[in-house]
Amino acid sequence: MRLRGTIFFWTLLATGLPLLALTFVLLNWGEQRHLHEMDTDMGRRLNALASEIDNRLNYEREMIRGIAQSSAMQDFLPVARAANEGSRHPDYASLKNQLTQFLLNLQRTIPSLGSLRVLDGAGNTLIKVSEGRARPAIYPSLGNVEYAEEDLHSPGFARAMRNWTNGEINFMPLPQSRWDLPTGQTLTMLTALVPLGESGHPDAVLAVNTFGEYLDRILRLVPRPSGTELLIAERNLDDPQRNGLLLYHDRLDTRFSAPKPHEVKLQSLDGGELWQNIQQRPYGQFSSADGNWRVYYQEFHPYPNQLTSWILAFAVPYSTLDAPYAGLRQSLWLLVLLVFTASALLAVLGARHIARPILQLREALHDFASDATRRVAVSSHTREIRELENDFNDMAERLRAAEAERLRSERKMLQQAKLASIGQMAAGIGHEINNPLNNILSYAKLIERGLPAASARLHDDIQELREETQRAGRIVRGVMNFARQLPPEHRPFKVCPWIKHTLELIEPEAMARDVMFAVQSCDPECQADADADQLQQVLLNLLRNALHATPEHGQIELHAACENQRLCVSVRDHGHGLSNDVLEHLFDPFFTTKTVGEGTGLGLSISLGIIQYHGGELSIRNHPEGGVDARFEVPLTPAAPRIPL
Repeated sequence: MRLRGTIFFWTLLATGLPLLALTFVLLNWGEQRHLHEMDTDMGRRLNALASEIDNRLNYEREMIRGIAQSSAMQDFLPVARAANEGSRHPDYASLKNQLTQFLLNLQRTIPSLGSLRVLDGAGNTLIKVSEGRARPAIYPSLGNVEYAEEDLHSPGFARAMRNWTNGEINFMPLPQSRWDLPTGQTLTMLTALVPLGESGHPDAVLAVNTFGEYLDRILRLVPRPSGTELLIAERNLDDPQRNGLLLYHDRLDTRFSAPKPHEVKLQSLDGGELWQNIQQRPYGQFSSADGNWRVYYQEFHPYPNQLTSWILAFAVPYSTLDAPYAGLRQSLWLLVLLVFTASALLAVLGARHIARPILQLREALHDFASDATRRVAVSSHTREIRELENDFNDMAERLRAAEAERLRSERKMLQQAKLASIGQMAAGIGHEINNPLNNILSYAKLIERGLPAASARLHDDIQELREETQRAGRIVRGVMNFARQLPPEHRPFKVCPWIKHTLELIEPEAMARDVMFAVQSCDPECQADADADQLQQVLLNLLRNALHATPEHGQIELHAACENQRLCVSVRDHGHGLSNDVLEHLFDPFFTTKTVGEGTGLGLSISLGIIQYHGGELSIRNHPEGGVDARFEVPLTPAAPRIPL
């Protein structure tokens, strides 16, 4: 946003008071719209809940139908037919035990099955399984068939059975034994009855009670707004005792699987408002008389071909419905008070809005002379000032980069001068020390020849003297090589075969340390015109340093490529990296992190000289993911040295 636009914005804000009146109008309209959307949403929730319950009940009906069609049940029908005729089937005991065991296993597998009964054509209980146990047959009959409980003595059951079709599931409130429920309790779910037989009067009836544990789980987990109560009641015009029976209620802790000893009727709950509304309309919503609740309800038919229905209802507190707008009303009244005060302060705030970033820029420019890391936060909403802040940070970053480059160049020049002076001194000292060392070796051989063969200790001392002299000789040769710095002899060579040959030279050392080399990339077409032997010496030095830093069973990665007319080779180990102090002195002659006898500290100094004679660069830095990344680059064609000859 431009400066002119910023001033216009603040002016427009100061003149925006007329919008407050429109805000109040929109607030009332928004509340009504929110309530309408809430009504629609709760209607969808009720439909979804009814669908979920219906799916569960369908599953239970299919399960009951499967029990009726099972082989164990079909095999038992001749026994029931004989009992209806007043006789005892010859396989009565075995077939009864078979069916009883089948029902027991089924009930243990499916705990939602409350009780399972097999009745004869007169309604007498031949088999009963409840709570994972088979009820014993203790009631005798005239046909030598024992019954598991008392006769039903229900005329309604007998009349209904005459109208049933074999194999179809029917629902009715079947009288329960005094052992099924405590005194005063009524089952929340109607009993499912399946008549079985070939035709006409049924030979047997399968009676199944489901106690609704899974329905309780569905109702506990159904999504609803905060504080919403869910209730389900039965509407049964044919049974005054069950009409209005409360089957489930959150607040009263009524559950399908745990009916209350003394039933609560919907007609007496909260003044019977829901019951009155359901008589007039099978679905809808209304506000309670006390204004605390908005109730959404829907009639649902759980039993096929039955007039019995369930009333599903959500009671949502108005505090939940009004929550999005309660705080907004208070905020608007406060806004009316504050907007007049804010109008007087807009001019001051606008000036401060523009002046603050400019003052911060002035302070940053003043502090930059003593603190090169000083930056300003790009936070202004005015485009011109924001661009100025970006320009200042960009300028400061460029100056910092230029200063860092200058310091790097100075360090390189000092290092080159130091290496040159040390090289001249090392050449003279090397010649002077080398001759005495040769004499010491010669005298050691003469002394060893004159020693008696039995003097093992003296022989060991002379051998140790020779080894130390040879080590001093190797140091002197390293010093001489460092001092010579012979110019490279350029000749073309293929890079990949050269890499392979170098790794073959150092492979024994890697095997001794149990370290593996991995060539991550190498361009087979890459070819360089350089001194392959000298560059091989550099690569061997870098590989040996990587071997020293890599733990056992580790890996060293090697990359080689021809990019931008330069040969780029990098070696990365997976060690612990190098400290800043070590990195600063890494190319100093005789500086080493290895133990005495493992190195002279001249390898990297010599390697640096070789790379510089080729006109290239050698860099060693810690890798961001751990370990050290050593890299050198040389031109693919002969180039002028980067150090004076």
